[in-house]
Amino acid sequence: MDNSKSITYVSNAGVLININNKKILIDGLCISKIRIYKSTPVEIREKIINGISPFDNIDIMLITHQHSDHFDANLICSFLEKSPNTTVISTSKVVSGIRYCMSNTRSINLVELDPLFHCSERIKINGVEIQAISMIHEGKDCVDVNNLAFLIEYGVKILHLGDAAPVKENFESLNLKQHKIDALIVNFPYVSIPRAREIIKNYTDTQKILVVHLPYKELDKFNWIRVAKKSYERNKDSFIQTIFMGEIGMTINL
Repeated sequence: MDNSKSITYVSNAGVLININNKKILIDGLCISKIRIYKSTPVEIREKIINGISPFDNIDIMLITHQHSDHFDANLICSFLEKSPNTTVISTSKVVSGIRYCMSNTRSINLVELDPLFHCSERIKINGVEIQAISMIHEGKDCVDVNNLAFLIEYGVKILHLGDAAPVKENFESLNLKQHKIDALIVNFPYVSIPRAREIIKNYTDTQKILVVHLPYKELDKFNWIRVAKKSYERNKDSFIQTIFMGEIGMTINL
C-alpha cells in the first residue's frame, strides 16, 4: 500500500489530497472571473482532465460552492467525460450546472448535498468518510450562497472551509473540537484577522493550517499577502503552525 499523505496546491482554493493513494480533488477546476484570484493553470487543467499523474485515478471531486474561482462546469464536464468513475459531491446548484452542460449524466456519479446552515450531512465513498458542513459564505453580498466545508476522514482528518466566513456562528454548534484535525485548509483572513485566529483556536483542534485563496502577487494591490504573513509572524508563538500555499504545484506532506 502507498503510505503517502500529501496535499498539493492546484488553484485558488483548489487542492489535491492524496491519502494512501486515495485521491480527492477539492475546487480544483476553475476559471476565475475575479482577476486577482488564481484560475487553474492550463498545464494542470489538462493533466486533471486527461488523468495524467499525479491527477490520475481521482476517486472523489468535492466542490465547495458555485463561484467561478472555485468551480467551472465546462472543465468538470470535460473531466467527467474521461473519468466517469469519479464521484462528484457538491450543492444542488453546482450539480445542476454540471448536468446542464453534459450530454449524458446517467453514468456519472453526481451527489447533491444541501444541509441547512450550520448543519452537516455525512457520506461514505469507497471507505472515505466525508462530512459536508453548510457555512455562511464570507461577504455580505454572498449570504444566499450555500458554501460547503468538507471534513474528510481516511486515516487522517482534513477540513477544507471553502469560503466560510470567520464568524463563530459557523462553528459554535458543530463541536469540531472533538475532531483532532491533521490539516485545516482556510482562506487567508483566518490568519490575518485576530478574531478569526481566535475562532480557529476556540472551535477547532488542528495540528496544521494551510492558507489558500491568496491573490496573485502582482495583482495584490491591497497587500493581503504581506499583511497575512506579517500577522502570522507576530503571533506564531501562540498560534498553530501555518503554511502559506502561495505557489501552484506546492506539495505538503502530512
